[in-house]
This record gives sequence, structure tokens and C-alpha cells, in this order.
Amino acid sequence: MNKVLTLVIILAALPACKSTKTSETTKTTDVNVVETAVKQNITQNNESTYFILKTVPFKEENNIADNVKNECHQLGTNFSNSIIKYAQAYNLNVVQVDSKLPTAGKVINISIDNIYSGGNAFLGHRKQATVSAHLTDNGEVIARTNKSRNSGGGFLGGFKGSCSVLNHTVNTLGNDIAKWLKAQS
Repeated sequence: MNKVLTLVIILAALPACKSTKTSETTKTTDVNVVETAVKQNITQNNESTYFILKTVPFKEENNIADNVKNECHQLGTNFSNSIIKYAQAYNLNVVQVDSKLPTAGKVINISIDNIYSGGNAFLGHRKQATVSAHLTDNGEVIARTNKSRNSGGGFLGGFKGSCSVLNHTVNTLGNDIAKWLKAQS
């Protein structure tokens, strides 16, 4: 009986270990992609350059639980990095800025509007992220969009933590925003 109980405890601890390792690997990869993108973008023509924040903020008026904001604090950075990664695949020149977007040129104002984080690894994840984007050219809004993605954790979802699943949703939303941006250019 004790051996069975010990095995159950070990198996319960595995999801936390797995999601932590995956997140660290993803962060390193994303940072390298972003650094490469910034170096390439500096040398290209500014007329076709789009600017986004390095960390996409949560919308001021949101319905996002405090534990998500505090525990999954990398969502905004991972979302921004995802946009850069997918924009490169669509031959778009997107540059991240640290704190303030420029007033001139093409700017993408993006926010994470809502996050729903229900369920867990044992009962099944029920996660959703909703974002909005406004494309401006010299301060004039020329296009708007809202995107939303759901996730149940995917393959081996029982071995993933909530932040890992939410990072997957914002990564996919990065591709959605890059596709939308390509359609605007």
C-alpha cells in the first residue's frame, strides 16, 4: 500500500517538473529569435517597419484573475516574442520597443483583454485568452481586430501547468496577429 501511495505522489509531482522545464526551454528559444529579429530589423527600411511593445500589457479594465497576473507574468513577453517569430515567417518587419511606442510610423497597439483559466492538470484544462490589436499609421487607426483562442492542454495536457497552457494560447495568438498584419500590408 505504501509503495502505491509513493508512486501516486511521484506521478503527481511530474507535471510541475515537466512544465517548468518546457517553459525554460521556450524562453531561451524565444529570446534568441527576438534578438535575431531586432538585429535584422534595424538594417531594413523604416517605412515597412511595424512597432510593438516588448511586453504586451493586460488591458486596464480586464477580468483577469490576480493569480494569473502574478504567476504567469511572462505571458505578455511571450506573446510579443511570438508575434515577432511569426511575422518573420510572413516576411514582415516587426520591431519591439521597451517602454513607449513611437507616435510616427506604423504601430500595433496590442493588449491582452481577458484570460480565463479554469480546470487543472488532473481534471482537464479549460483556458482561453482574448487579445485586441489596433494598427495605426502616424497616429491614425487603419485596422482593428480581436482574437481569441481556447486550449484544453493538448497532448499530455495532464503533465502541463496552467501557465504553460496559457503560454501555448498566446503563442498561437501571435500567429493569428501576424497573419492579420500580413493581410493589412
